[in-house]
Amino acid sequence: MGKIILSHNHRRSITSSLTVVENRLNEIEKELLYPTAGSITKTTVDISNAEKEKSLQIIILTKRFIKHLAMKYGLSVQSTLLSRIISANKSSMWVVLCDTTSNRLKGYGDFPPELSQEFDEDINNLQSLINQI
Repeated sequence: MGKIILSHNHRRSITSSLTVVENRLNEIEKELLYPTAGSITKTTVDISNAEKEKSLQIIILTKRFIKHLAMKYGLSVQSTLLSRIISANKSSMWVVLCDTTSNRLKGYGDFPPELSQEFDEDINNLQSLINQI
């Protein structure tokens, strides 16, 4: 079957859904190839190399099928500027850290007063580093 013409609203909705699926596939692929080994988070690889390879192959097939669907239903590529991705992530981190001050953590119990100033300075330093990205 050739290209199928859908309304703009349908194409936009399908594009949004397939974008989420493609992004999740990219996340899985990244973890399969480069498991997270950070200071706070770590991915423990609990699957065999054969399972990893099988998953990577299925991800490739799935991405090809998404490309096929995009062509079949006339979906356009959604281009995003890297600078916007960086800015959005910086903003997200900033908001999280604004809620991680000694004053804002009182909802979890009283923050030790003798640690408040030092902790808040540490959070401010972290925000300053993020601003430099």
